[in-house]
Amino acid sequence: MEKAIILLGANLGDKKANIENAIAQMAQLGKLGAASRLFETEPWGENKDQPFYLNAAVELLTDLKPLELLDALQKIEQSLGREKPATHTGQHYEPRPIDADILFYGSQIIKDERLEVPHPLIAQRAFVLVPLNDIASEFVHPVHKKPIKILLRDCADKAIVSPHEPL
Repeated sequence: MEKAIILLGANLGDKKANIENAIAQMAQLGKLGAASRLFETEPWGENKDQPFYLNAAVELLTDLKPLELLDALQKIEQSLGREKPATHTGQHYEPRPIDADILFYGSQIIKDERLEVPHPLIAQRAFVLVPLNDIASEFVHPVHKKPIKILLRDCADKAIVSPHEPL
């Protein structure tokens, strides 16, 4: 089994319920590990005119290969109302009922046209680093070669990331 770390986010509908439902469905993909608290975060990227997000990081021990895990997470997203094609359309940072991103798959470095792991923008996003730090502060990023807590300390992103509640 490999330990994957998934970032979940939602800013449409019942955000907390969407994240809880995604986690419940993820349990069918392997064994759930640690989960961060929920964090309320402001939108990131060029489209800031949308509701704030709830975000959480979750560990999943799984036998699925990385692309199999990606496909399974996209099915979970679709089951919870996410309208997203399997390939990128260039429409990033739009409101969504759920988003599931594979941040890490063990310490593997994967560059595929459909999947890049570690997620390439981890070190630039407070909304990713703060929940990730909750569950994996000592984990060393396989590309940056620094623990998550150091990436968080050095992150220039000063967006609002507020503790919401435990999952």
